[in-house]
Amino acid sequence: MNWPKKILVYLDSGSDIPQVALDEAIRIAKTHGASLRIVEVDEPPVFYPWSDAAEIETTRRNLQWEKESYIEAAVEKAVSAGCDASGALLEGKPYIALIREAQAQAYDLLIKTMMRESETVQRLFGTTAKHLLRKCPCPVLLVKPGAEQLQRIVVALGPVESEEQAAFNTRLLQTAGQMAQVQGATLSIVHAWELYGENILSKRMSNDEVDARVQEGQIRIEEELVELVNSALPEAASIDLAIEYGAPQEILSAFVTARKADLLVMGTVARSGLQGLLIGNTAESVTDQVTCSVLALKPDGFISPVAN
Repeated sequence: MNWPKKILVYLDSGSDIPQVALDEAIRIAKTHGASLRIVEVDEPPVFYPWSDAAEIETTRRNLQWEKESYIEAAVEKAVSAGCDASGALLEGKPYIALIREAQAQAYDLLIKTMMRESETVQRLFGTTAKHLLRKCPCPVLLVKPGAEQLQRIVVALGPVESEEQAAFNTRLLQTAGQMAQVQGATLSIVHAWELYGENILSKRMSNDEVDARVQEGQIRIEEELVELVNSALPEAASIDLAIEYGAPQEILSAFVTARKADLLVMGTVARSGLQGLLIGNTAESVTDQVTCSVLALKPDGFISPVAN
């Protein structure tokens, strides 16, 4: 990901979650000279046969006024901070309106506050965020409430089975590396893997034979990733690289917690050109469990299922 020059910021003023997305957007915009488009979304009401249409329309106009006022205040805050900022009230289902806006105006980054179901269940993302992670073509940054300056960044790498996947891993590494350099943060790299068909193999092979397969795979993966990391981050003084064997969603979540990460940089498992492929069971499970901010990137050529 190149440094963003056009950032889309979703306020979601109806939530009681602190709007740290705006503060983070202002920080990034000032650092990299980016412009901000600060938006809210007016979601059309649902009418039932017994609904009072006039009352609903009055309520909707009041909500629109509140959101427009919220946008105006946010734009004023950004401009006062020295940013080039404008605002707009979009219409439609929030994630659809946001994705269409991102596509139409070719934004480099979409920023949203990480939502939580409740104070006691802080690991769950809001529905809009899940849709954005799955379907938004530009990088999505979900900012954890209470987030401060980044001190520890973790980047999760996928398998290196093709040139395309190697290129995507390189992009993830360079993005995380650049952010760590600018923020003065530490960077840790993790890859989790499992032996394909291990349950079946264990029924046909001895434990020693299965262990040998795992050890062989571990060595090969380590060689591939060390070469990739050294190529992507040639100026890195030292590299904190962990290649762990086990269920990826469990390994990654535990690694992020152990490193006390402030930000997790990760990619989707979609292949280029596949329209609307979801972010995959591993990535989805991880984003449900981690409590740090998350930056999710799509591979080059990803096609959103949301029509522009």
